[in-house]
Amino acid sequence: MDITVQVESLMEKQAHAPTAEQMAAYMKNQFDFYGIKRPLLLSIYKPFLNELQSYSWEDKKRCIDWCWEKPQREWQYLALDILIRNRNQLTLKDIDWLEWLIRTQPWWDTVDTIGSYGVGTWASLYPKAVGKFLKKWTESDHMWLQRCTIIYQLKYKENTDVQVLFTQCDCFKSSKEFFLRKAIGWALRAYADVNAKAVVNYVKKARLQPLSEKEALRKVISK
Repeated sequence: MDITVQVESLMEKQAHAPTAEQMAAYMKNQFDFYGIKRPLLLSIYKPFLNELQSYSWEDKKRCIDWCWEKPQREWQYLALDILIRNRNQLTLKDIDWLEWLIRTQPWWDTVDTIGSYGVGTWASLYPKAVGKFLKKWTESDHMWLQRCTIIYQLKYKENTDVQVLFTQCDCFKSSKEFFLRKAIGWALRAYADVNAKAVVNYVKKARLQPLSEKEALRKVISK
């Protein structure tokens, strides 16, 4: 797409090496960066996001794929903004594509957005297919897929399937993985906003690890 060439030219002009180094260090030096902070980055590609709205969903996905394979992390942030804006266009088969995005260059900064916006929206659009995806990802050996099974309902609030939430927490409550223990606490804390009593009762019985319990009850205790 010609417009991606324009965006790339603007990003390269705004690249800032010292900031790029700081950003890379924050992400454990797993990714390269141009060094463009969020406000400026959004101003660079917002016109592109607006123009892209007239494209087909398949063209938007191709653009996301193109961004996803670029070395600089800012491209993945553009891809996520495209996904967020167009998430209601996800098809039933797109769960496999979302899995590919999660498996490719995974870290919390991309996975959590895909999980809560992408997978979360997909699950609300195709509720009859949720069980199959949950089983597959729960039984996988991929920690980031597993994390998504815990956090995909973050935006659901009162529409949360509480049984699924508690079941997924139970599946991973003994895990030594920091990001799974943190996800349990985060997901429970989000649901506590609408049903603190249910979360408190669950935590009392579940024997969660300290990090998960602390995160789950943080807002409840502070009230």
